[in-house]
Amino acid sequence: MICCLEVLSNIATLSRQNPGIQRLKDLLKTVESAETLQDFIECCDLGVYEGDGIDKIKKIAKAQLGKL
Repeated sequence: MICCLEVLSNIATLSRQNPGIQRLKDLLKTVESAETLQDFIECCDLGVYEGDGIDKIKKIAKAQLGKL
């Protein structure tokens, strides 16, 4: 539940910072930028994010970064 609340809080913050975002597709472009994906991967490497499945998420982030 804490994770869900944090995600919602982050979406609300992004919404305030980017009032022009109207569609989910545009939000994902903002979230999945090269910079944010690289930051996420680096945080994973440092052990900031832990838990079941984090390696799969990191792998997907790397694949998405490769597509950009």
